Amino acid sequence: MSQRRLFYGWIVLAAAAAIICMGMGALFSLAVFLEPIEQTMGWSRGAIGSYVWLYGGSFAMALLAVLFALTFRAPMPRPFAGASPALTPRRAR
Repeated sequence: MSQRRLFYGWIVLAAAAAIICMGMGALFSLAVFLEPIEQTMGWSRGAIGSYVWLYGGSFAMALLAVLFALTFRAPMPRPFAGASPALTPRRAR
């Protein structure tokens, strides 16, 4: 009998599930480490939250979404619709 190979889609699905689980774990682990960071560094919760927002992904993801939309000329989301003529390069006529 011939041996069946594992469908490649299952490998991709397992890798995606693992990455999503790690990302969600990193996102929600801040609450566990908030008090020790506060005591050790002497920062306020607001300063920690600002740092996490700015450097932890939210700001970076928003910036990358705009850059991706500009690069690949995808339709802009509503908040950027008014600024889209200023953000998109002019076409040569």
